[in-house]
Amino acid sequence: DSDGTVIISHGNLTGGADYSQKMAKEHQRPCLHIDLNEIPLSVAPSKLNTWIIENNIEVLNVTGSRTRVPVFL
Repeated sequence: DSDGTVIISHGNLTGGADYSQKMAKEHQRPCLHIDLNEIPLSVAPSKLNTWIIENNIEVLNVTGSRTRVPVFL
C-alpha cells in the first residue's frame, strides 16, 4: 500500500530486500536502493529526501538487508 520503497543495504540485495525491489518494480512503484558501501552515510539522507520529493511519496516502505553489528562492551 506504499507509494514507494527505499532499501538500505551494505552491498548487493539478497533475500527479502531483493524480493521487495522486485515487487516494487512489478507493481510499478518507485524504488530507491541506498547501498552504504557506495553512498556515504552523510549523503544518504539528502539523496532519500530528494527522491521522496521527486516521486511525491506520502507512504514509504522502508526495508533493508539484515546485518550483524559487533557490540563491544
